[in-house]
Amino acid sequence: MKLRVVVLCLLATACSCASASAATGPCGTGTDSPTCHLWNGKVTFIGDGDTVSVKLDDQKPQDAPVRVRITGIQAMEEHVYTSSPSDRVGECHAGEATARLEYLVGLSHGRVQLAAIDPASHSGSRVRRQVRVKINGTWRDVGRIMMGEGLVLPLANHAEWAYNSSYRVLAQRAAQQRLGMFNSYWCGPGPEDLASLRVWVRANP
Repeated sequence: MKLRVVVLCLLATACSCASASAATGPCGTGTDSPTCHLWNGKVTFIGDGDTVSVKLDDQKPQDAPVRVRITGIQAMEEHVYTSSPSDRVGECHAGEATARLEYLVGLSHGRVQLAAIDPASHSGSRVRRQVRVKINGTWRDVGRIMMGEGLVLPLANHAEWAYNSSYRVLAQRAAQQRLGMFNSYWCGPGPEDLASLRVWVRANP
């Protein structure tokens, strides 16, 4: 009896793994892009510019949505997580990133595709995934869009490495154009006491 239970458990685990990795596709657009595992679902909540909750298509109705940390990007922090934009409180640029992510998800009618090289990739209690939205019939990487607009910073990851180089290039271009976070005047002047800062330089050949 015990042997039968063990066999059944192993079969259930195998089926679960096969289902989780049945859909695969390229992580990026380059010819050298690695293969990613893919999941489809619908966004139920947007916490900030780099965190969303997604109800996966293969989840049971009673299952809680999956909390997703978007791979490769770092948005400024929201201090109040809410669906009401007027009630949000956060760091400078946090609101802009959250609003842009909401807009992109809205264009896709809430539908998203998640991608990861390693299905076990995570950040704390959140799974780490690339998030794609369908715009004009094509899946588009929200991280790439927001990076190019200067709304987020690149956050390289050793496990989900497919986006490290391209995101870094996009950030450099955004910085050159002083877009979004790279606009030094966007958040206003710094603390007044910094205006009286004095600097001495002593050469030491």
